Amino acid sequence: QSWRAGRPAGAAPLADGADLGAHAQQAPPSLDEVSAILARDIVVRLCNAQGEVVFELTVQVRPQPLVLSQTLRLHHCEGELLKVRVRLGKRGGGTVLRAEGPLEPHAHSSAFWAADAHSEHAARKGRWVRCSDPDVLAGCDERVDGSEPPTVFIKYRPAPAPALRRFLLALYSDAHLTQLSEVWEVLVHSAVRIDVHAVVGERTQGRLVLRAPGNACTVDLFSSDELTLALSTSVPFDLLPNNPREVAFVVRPPLSARTPRREVLVHAVDVRSRSLVAAWLVCVRCVVPAISKTYDVNVVIGRNTSKKIALSNPYGLPRRFRLHCSRPDLISLKEKELTVPVGEFRYMGLRFSADSSLAPGVAEVLVLVNNEEDKNEECMLVRVAFVHEGGALPQPRTPARIERVAGELVDS
Repeated sequence: QSWRAGRPAGAAPLADGADLGAHAQQAPPSLDEVSAILARDIVVRLCNAQGEVVFELTVQVRPQPLVLSQTLRLHHCEGELLKVRVRLGKRGGGTVLRAEGPLEPHAHSSAFWAADAHSEHAARKGRWVRCSDPDVLAGCDERVDGSEPPTVFIKYRPAPAPALRRFLLALYSDAHLTQLSEVWEVLVHSAVRIDVHAVVGERTQGRLVLRAPGNACTVDLFSSDELTLALSTSVPFDLLPNNPREVAFVVRPPLSARTPRREVLVHAVDVRSRSLVAAWLVCVRCVVPAISKTYDVNVVIGRNTSKKIALSNPYGLPRRFRLHCSRPDLISLKEKELTVPVGEFRYMGLRFSADSSLAPGVAEVLVLVNNEEDKNEECMLVRVAFVHEGGALPQPRTPARIERVAGELVDS
């Protein structure tokens, strides 16, 4: 009876504003919730033309609560179409895959998977999908290769933030929906989207606009990735109605970032009622600064090696530079900051790892030189070839996108 409610039977409904957020809209009770299925016996009699009972069947109805196999919690921007694919595992459950494009045009409604039109595909995959929410499209992906595991797709447009939508997905093993394989609980959190274009290793500033939901409240802010996004306030503060407040934040993508895009979730929570006041999804587009010089260094594993690079000051005033490294486990900088007088130069020291457990190979390390505002002035690429003593040196590989400018390293 709780199928259309989007939660397993026996679960208490969410209170107004609890976990849904101050602005979240709760769906009205469905017909299944109003008229719950009760435990009862139904008698079916088959009579002949004279009214005599020739057959009698007793159907015992005993409702059973749903057993959840997996819970998927997704965060998405308000008003934007959510497209998610979940690859099924061999032992049940699934892994959420990143959506890399629009869904196929043959996505059907989740109310019922058309077994007649897709009987051959479904028989080969052995999965039929049904969703408890009529506003959600879900089904089994037809474009998956026969040798790959089946993929379940979900398509939904979230409500205005900070809303929470909860629904259930039932996976069946037959076309008649009699053999229930798994039941998934899906929770979709909507958030306001903020796009930030940032350079790796630099500080980029931004602002969040926070408004009170109605009454005065005390709000505290939280970031899901404090290393990438740091908030200007770390203590709760009062938020008054009709008095928006701006909160500054600083985005600094780490040098070890492997993906060009990072998503950071920021929540504003009422500390008294513990309800969600606002939610933002900060989409950070990371760009690597242009590489000005490239250095090749050969290091014998287990031996202490130090080098230094000359850093000049072409400006008319003394400058203080901040130094950063993308692989501090391989290269440690002797100075974090370096002050260079006008028209002169200073050496920045590089100390290479002497760990004897390192495996032979070539590692690429970025060394960034930033100004006092933490804006990039120069980016250097150091290719470190780790070899055993007396072993052959591997040939460094130069990517085509990097313009190679030779640099000279001086022994320290």
